[in-house]
Amino acid sequence: MNSGKGDGSPDATLDHLKSETRRLLRARRAAISDDRLAQISARICEHVQRQALWRDARGVLMYLPMQGEVDVSALGRAASAAGKVIMLPRVDWQTRSMQIVAVESWPEIVERDSRGVPVPPAGSVTAELSRLDAVVIPGLGFDESGGRLGRGGGFYDRFLGDLSRVQPETVLIGVSAQELIVDRIPAGAMDVPVRWLASETGVRRCGSD
Repeated sequence: MNSGKGDGSPDATLDHLKSETRRLLRARRAAISDDRLAQISARICEHVQRQALWRDARGVLMYLPMQGEVDVSALGRAASAAGKVIMLPRVDWQTRSMQIVAVESWPEIVERDSRGVPVPPAGSVTAELSRLDAVVIPGLGFDESGGRLGRGGGFYDRFLGDLSRVQPETVLIGVSAQELIVDRIPAGAMDVPVRWLASETGVRRCGSD
């Protein structure tokens, strides 16, 4: 039986395109110095804070940045000061899913799991997703239509796919350095686009709706 993953299949072509795009984006990201990334991150946090869609959000899902990702810590601290409910993902490697927990405030000391991924503080409770209004999403790169390319694990796409079915009004905000926003991100049926994109140049609406 043909699995659909053989050479020349649509899935194989998509996987190849994603692999090539990841290679390009990783090279571009490697060229961004730590100092410049810190400046970019600060500008992105400032831009997002000015948006009504962020100010009006009561519950926000963010992330603890890994090396090379946009550092949204300043945005997290501001969310804490504003009294927002802050949620963070915890990766479950066995089920290849994300568990969402709520934290009392933005964590200043970050621990990591066995694979080096930052984890929320011990004792964090399962979040009530009914209170989730906005999601800040990292990625290797994005395009102007909202296409997103992650590291390849599919964690965000699976979570956001489920979320969009139960809470389609939740605001999805991708964050990225401007040079990691490309003409086109290869995407399949399971890939979930963002509706807003924030870079050091500002925040804009993606897509046609």
